[in-house]
Amino acid sequence: MNESKIVSLFPTPLYVSKVDLTQEELEFCNGEHQYIKNEGNFSSNDTYILNNVKLKSLKEKLQKHLTKYFNDIIQTDSRINPYITQSWINFTKENGHHHPHTHANSIVAAVLYIETAEGDCIKFHTSTYNSFYFKPKELNNFNCKDVTVGIKKGDLLLFPASLIHSVPERENKGNRLSLSFNSFFEGTAGELHDLTELRVPIKHEDYR
Repeated sequence: MNESKIVSLFPTPLYVSKVDLTQEELEFCNGEHQYIKNEGNFSSNDTYILNNVKLKSLKEKLQKHLTKYFNDIIQTDSRINPYITQSWINFTKENGHHHPHTHANSIVAAVLYIETAEGDCIKFHTSTYNSFYFKPKELNNFNCKDVTVGIKKGDLLLFPASLIHSVPERENKGNRLSLSFNSFFEGTAGELHDLTELRVPIKHEDYR
């Protein structure tokens, strides 16, 4: 039998970094906010939370990470600038969870963990459809249906907005607080003579 190899096609990027919040930023995020009840947790009624003047510096930090994601991973030569659109706070109690979901109308999604408890995590799910299920004797990147990533306070994750993710039911004590945001771009994408050109102007005041 001739030698064979396995080639990984189209890997999914998960950008991981750390962000230090100031005491004022922590107090604001942990402060009194109006929340909307979701299936297993709560999200802030304010869906442009990063536009608050108290989070101005934090938004600038997160914008730099978003730009780095585009520069390091997407690496486009198109004349575009990514920017943060909606942003909100997630609040999950003990025994709470967050159902599997994606972020529509966004290119890159992000989560910044403000308060966590021991054992907190986020779970990413494959979107690859397979008609058959074979119980794996040993998990690998090709046969697993989901991947669990442990998270701690200050962790920042960026990933494709189309990637399905969830929060399993929390058995640990203590609340979990995170800040999420969506993103889009302004500028010109594609090529004129390839008939793929897309010009995207925005009104900056709508997102600032």
